[in-house]
Amino acid sequence: MLRCITNAQVQLYAPACEESSTRQLSRANLLLCPNCLKEVTFSRGPKKGSYFSHRNNADCVVTYYERETKQHLQGKDILLNWLEKRFSDATVEVEKHIPETKQIADILVTHTSGPAKGSKWAFEFQHSPLSTKEWQQRHELYQEAGIHDFWIFDTDIFLKHSRSKDPYIQKARNKKDPVETVFETTGFCYFLKLDTSVITIDFSFRYEDIRGEDKHGRRFPPQEYKFHDPYDHSCKLGKIKFKYNEEFNFAAMTYKENSKGINSRFERQIREFETKKQQKWDEELKVRARKKKEYADEYYGKDYSGYIWIFMKANKEEVKHDVFDLSEEEFFSKYNKYALKLQTFGEEINNWEDSKDYIHLSLYRLCNESEKEKIKKISFLEQQNTSLENYFTDKFSNEIENIKYVLNKYDYILEKLTSFKPKFAQDKLSDINWRIAPYKDKPTKFDYAYQYHHMKTKDEVDDFMKEVEDAFTSPYIDISEL
Repeated sequence: MLRCITNAQVQLYAPACEESSTRQLSRANLLLCPNCLKEVTFSRGPKKGSYFSHRNNADCVVTYYERETKQHLQGKDILLNWLEKRFSDATVEVEKHIPETKQIADILVTHTSGPAKGSKWAFEFQHSPLSTKEWQQRHELYQEAGIHDFWIFDTDIFLKHSRSKDPYIQKARNKKDPVETVFETTGFCYFLKLDTSVITIDFSFRYEDIRGEDKHGRRFPPQEYKFHDPYDHSCKLGKIKFKYNEEFNFAAMTYKENSKGINSRFERQIREFETKKQQKWDEELKVRARKKKEYADEYYGKDYSGYIWIFMKANKEEVKHDVFDLSEEEFFSKYNKYALKLQTFGEEINNWEDSKDYIHLSLYRLCNESEKEKIKKISFLEQQNTSLENYFTDKFSNEIENIKYVLNKYDYILEKLTSFKPKFAQDKLSDINWRIAPYKDKPTKFDYAYQYHHMKTKDEVDDFMKEVEDAFTSPYIDISEL
């Protein structure tokens, strides 16, 4: 580790310590781990430089500690110096223990001003091997704690290219986890070259099928290669800037030469977050809607609860936020009147189906699915203060008048039609016009009369009925069709 405290609570940073005095404190057992407060020792050597370490492999409260290699210490030191300059008005802490996640961030930046004010960003430099599962666990812990995490991998270890002898294919990337998973999850991946402080930002890849050939000129089947596009996507650490989205506490590194491509990837990632957020919200909405249905089952009965469910589905956009935010009592206090009215309308329509009255039968058929959807809407329920029968009788007055006209004036023809076999009658009516043929197993006089509801005038009805009468009084009709 690079940081410790003395027994007097003075913080020490290993690369900046005065060696002689720090060794004296170490020998006197006065150096402590800032996280677990157990004793640590100070070391300085040609391989790893200056660092602190726990005595006798003591257990620390920190769950995740990467093996302290020289490269890991160097990477943290480079990032710390850069971040202290880059965010001079923020609190920048090295090896900061985070109690919520029981892990230690290589560097934690707490913003105190600007668009990201109040947000925390953890920077992890990764030199040693790291499994995908371990990365996912640590990343999820940061997310749960509301901390945005940057994972910066050692270029020499993790940024791998094809070993092909073809100069072009040498630019192709060798897939390596957890880098692949980091990219797929966050939309970006960062690599730091320790000896040059050059950072590489992965943000856009393309795939290409390329045929190879052996030394004899024989061609291999095409193989898929992965290229970063553009190939040049690196810059000095000092040129890095940051993009930040406050809603999702999401940040990404960027730099001028590739800002357009990075911005595009950043916006794409935000859209993915928005989609996931909406999906999560929709799933929770279903849960809360179901709870309201269960509440209605218990306190109002299943008949009523069926109508409140129909009401919620038909008016999802209008009521979804209330379904989500209001308690069951508040929700039914606000929407009970609509469900009751819809229940009345539903029962009225059901009664039409079993009625012998031609007006009710006509209304039942004229009230199609589109009309049934309309009467479920809040706007209709608000405005409709009369019965559905009055509303639809007025709306379909012309259609009902046509049906009545046919039933009264052409009863003798309707009687004749019902005397024929349905298939025979349907075929002959279809020859005249398919719209006047009812496709039912046993059509009644009403079924035949209903087919004329769509006609605009009585003259049009009379013209069709004249053709029907002529067709079914022909002396050539086979008596077997009766």
